[in-house]
Amino acid sequence: MSASASQRLRSIFASSAFSRDQALELISASRGKARVRMRAGGRHTQGLDRVHGGVVTALADTAATFAAYSAVEIGRAHV
Repeated sequence: MSASASQRLRSIFASSAFSRDQALELISASRGKARVRMRAGGRHTQGLDRVHGGVVTALADTAATFAAYSAVEIGRAHV
């Protein structure tokens, strides 16, 4: 992935209100791969004071989405 593509991907990630709200951080991205970290806190827990499964799913979904973005030309239609 080119430096400009990497910067564009980081820009898209940074502009995501959801990522900011949920304390997600794009650690790294390369063609077909993305590492995303979450700083889980009290707002991410369920009644038993454990991280809610939906939060874990959102983390996995975000990482998969950015891995896919890293493998295609952003802004171009893909089927």
